Amino acid sequence: MQARLRWQLLDAQRSLREARFPALILFGGVDGAGKSETVHLLNEWMDPRWLINRAFDDPSQDELERPRFWRYWLTVPPRGSMGLFLSAWYSAPLMDRVMRRTSRAEFDEALDQIVSFERTLADDGAVILKFWMYLDKKAQRQRLRALERNPLTRWRVSAVQWEHWRMYDRFVSVTERLIQRTSTRDAPWIIVDGSDERYRSLVVGTRIREVLTARLETSTAAVPAQAARRRVRRSVPARQRGASGRTLVDRVDREQSLLDSLDMSRALSKAAYRIALERQQGRLNMLQREAEVDGRQLRATFGRDGDASWWLAAGAEIAVVDARLQGRGGTSARTAGDLLAPMHGRVTQVLVAPGHAVEAGELLVVIEAMKMEHQLRAPHSGVVAALHARAGDQVAARQRLVEMQP
Repeated sequence: MQARLRWQLLDAQRSLREARFPALILFGGVDGAGKSETVHLLNEWMDPRWLINRAFDDPSQDELERPRFWRYWLTVPPRGSMGLFLSAWYSAPLMDRVMRRTSRAEFDEALDQIVSFERTLADDGAVILKFWMYLDKKAQRQRLRALERNPLTRWRVSAVQWEHWRMYDRFVSVTERLIQRTSTRDAPWIIVDGSDERYRSLVVGTRIREVLTARLETSTAAVPAQAARRRVRRSVPARQRGASGRTLVDRVDREQSLLDSLDMSRALSKAAYRIALERQQGRLNMLQREAEVDGRQLRATFGRDGDASWWLAAGAEIAVVDARLQGRGGTSARTAGDLLAPMHGRVTQVLVAPGHAVEAGELLVVIEAMKMEHQLRAPHSGVVAALHARAGDQVAARQRLVEMQP
């Protein structure tokens, strides 16, 4: 059933490439219910070249000076593509209301603005689907504890997730109002039980397939994928095809090469593979977060040799990387001298104060996370302009800790 669903999703995605509308798939829900995992899975199941992953940090100063939905407009996928959004424009209103930073009237006004925004997208032709991943309080606690007990997945849980769990009832109350006011015909919410991974995956995949297929069937602008392939075939100049109709690329000489010398008999058992995969996922995720602190980006390039193995490898690679950091939308508020926390943790040492002159590479802050010590050093010589944490503080991933000036 899963294999058939994957093929149907791929077929719908290929047809979407020829259509004149985008698809926006948004995921919300409680911690541990499978939001990021589902985004990862869709990147494995579908062609990642035509998927756009979007998540959002706190708005930058530039974004705060513009209309609230400006940065979301910039990330709407182009026609023919699909965007996968994590919480997106729902995150801030939800958290503000849960934390009681806004009144009920202000919360309702923010939700009305969201409905207007989504209506505008739908009027322009966009397909919008919103999935709310649900777990009851007991199931959420069991999920977080299971992740914590496993040393290979412990990195996925922090103090923030447990803080949210303690406010579970408040989250549920706010969420009920959010769903009631923002579930519309053009942008419906689908509530998905996140306790069973296979059930969750099939529900999401099936719903996306049904909605896309129905829309493509009624769209006169959609061109069948087979006709599109024929056009591409005809676009190859005749002089580049031999008598058999094969292109020059098809007739590349396959002499012995380095790739031919690879030992293709080597294999791992499924159990060993799962353990090794989890371990390497954790390592890459940690390196990714440290690279984020240093202002560096992770880029992976995949070649192909006549089959789909490159695509499967790309999907698996994307699944390793935290979906919240893939294609993150908006402009960055960070400057070259800012130091950010690599992950959720506790500040153990702050070795400077505002106004101090420091040299490049000098140790400024030490953080303890996942029973490891992380040292944050000055990226260049300069002066500490501001500190945003003290020893003993709990900090969130990518939270700004130190601002520096040359």
